[in-house]
Amino acid sequence: WRELHEKLTLANALEVSSESGRKVWVSTCHLFWDPRYPDLKLLQAWLLERELSALSGGAPLILAGDLNSTPLLDGRSQGPKGAELSGVYQLMTQGAVDALHPHHPVLLRPTRGLLAGVRPKDVPE
Repeated sequence: WRELHEKLTLANALEVSSESGRKVWVSTCHLFWDPRYPDLKLLQAWLLERELSALSGGAPLILAGDLNSTPLLDGRSQGPKGAELSGVYQLMTQGAVDALHPHHPVLLRPTRGLLAGVRPKDVPE
């Protein structure tokens, strides 16, 4: 938990309403930059998604920002069809990341911090 607080992220959200009452949320963010900590970026992205979903209440949401992540696990932006996605990109495009994903905090930090002793099989679907 301490590591997450030390690697601060930034997020802002704004609700925009038209005269007809239609609402849309616009948000921007900045996730932690260091490629050595993909698990922290994934955790920040998950917290961001959870908070924005609750805040927007199902209204349309536009998210723009510096996610400091590439689409592919190996750091590339493009690759062959079926190439494995990075954790942040998978979360943002598919809504979930399996506990066996190489960027998942449970897999990368099995013996330290908040997740000490938690194994991939302990993580609910």
